[in-house]
Amino acid sequence: YYRVLMRSVAQLKDGHTNVYPADQLSAEFFAQPALRTRLIEDKVVVLQVYDEALKAQGITPGTEVISLNNIPVKDYAEKNIRPYQSASTPHDLDVRTYEYGLLRGPLSETLVIGLRDAKGKRFSVPVKRVDFDAIRKMMPSNPPFRLTWLKGNIAHVELNTFGNDEAAVQYIKHFPEISKADAIIFDVRNNGGGNGSVGFKGLSTLTD
Repeated sequence: YYRVLMRSVAQLKDGHTNVYPADQLSAEFFAQPALRTRLIEDKVVVLQVYDEALKAQGITPGTEVISLNNIPVKDYAEKNIRPYQSASTPHDLDVRTYEYGLLRGPLSETLVIGLRDAKGKRFSVPVKRVDFDAIRKMMPSNPPFRLTWLKGNIAHVELNTFGNDEAAVQYIKHFPEISKADAIIFDVRNNGGGNGSVGFKGLSTLTD
């Protein structure tokens, strides 16, 4: 029932119009292995691994995912994941498909992940899904704001959430230092969104 509703609402192509299953079904819809993937240069790549046991099995950041349950990964995604994702843009749809939703499914199901390492070696690993609360405990803390200086007097500014004002507060606090940079990189790759007002506070340092 929920999957039918999710697929129907996805036709609106509106990232802020979603159907969420009841809390009692979270283990059916939102369990996933303790790792994170991303579509990079048209390949599905392991971005982060939160469970040391998975690393011991050869699943490390940079490993390419080539299949799920013996189905080519993009075919699997197109059939089982993409039709149920509400998104306003092609980029957002890719993020929701390959980063948020790709590995999700029933807690009771073991997922067979086909992989290719940096040397081109192919191997498969059966992986159990775990509930999201367990994954959250494994995840390293990611500060709302981080400033790193790169060669050439370039300020690398990570803004990792707009869910509260902390990223903007810290950015403005450090702006006297940042303003001396010859260039600024604003890194929002790990920013899941939030309130536009937070972003506007940062922009106000650069434009009227």
